[in-house]
Amino acid sequence: MKPEVTVSLPASSGERHSPLPGLSFSLPSSKFGPPAERPGVVTRAALVDRLAAADVPFITVVAPAGYGKTTLLAQWAGRLAPRVAWVSCDDADNDPVVLFSALAAALDRVEPVDPAIFWALASSGAGITVVPRLVSAIASMRPPVTLALDHAEAVTNKQCLNTLTELALHLPKGCQLALASRSSVPLPTARLRAQGQVLEITAADLAMGPQEAASLLEGAGI
Repeated sequence: MKPEVTVSLPASSGERHSPLPGLSFSLPSSKFGPPAERPGVVTRAALVDRLAAADVPFITVVAPAGYGKTTLLAQWAGRLAPRVAWVSCDDADNDPVVLFSALAAALDRVEPVDPAIFWALASSGAGITVVPRLVSAIASMRPPVTLALDHAEAVTNKQCLNTLTELALHLPKGCQLALASRSSVPLPTARLRAQGQVLEITAADLAMGPQEAASLLEGAGI
């Protein structure tokens, strides 16, 4: 039997988290929440309202660096809290076990996840076969639940993307998967668009209107 390894997760709402079993690596606490909001950040109220009103399982926020993708996702997550499982992706997430352990750990911060999922991730290599377990874990939670992946452009591993695709296509009703990325997300966006199952936020949407621009300049002391 593999030893239990404590994953370094920050406590939420004063709760203590028990060790997550089966994992032979640690996950930094910075993965599980948006960065602290900087002074002078403009509130994207109209876009947050649009995201909050979206009755679709899949959301993409795609634009080059500097357009405020993380800011928008964080402001929306703040409105949905505490029903948001947040993961900030990086190069390490191109290992399927690391990526899907991070997703399960993020979900565990919303509601406790069956420890058997972590053992399955560690033993199966986190292939397509793990998707039903993750879907089952999400389905067992009180809706709504939103899984938000920031910096999704960092994930390029084909197996990771294939498994994310299966997750996007089989999300339980009342749950959402949201991805923020600098480049087009290689997931079945066209298929979901044809089914009316995706909301796409683009660089054009993220461009500031006159009031937001004025607020930005005012915050900068101009």
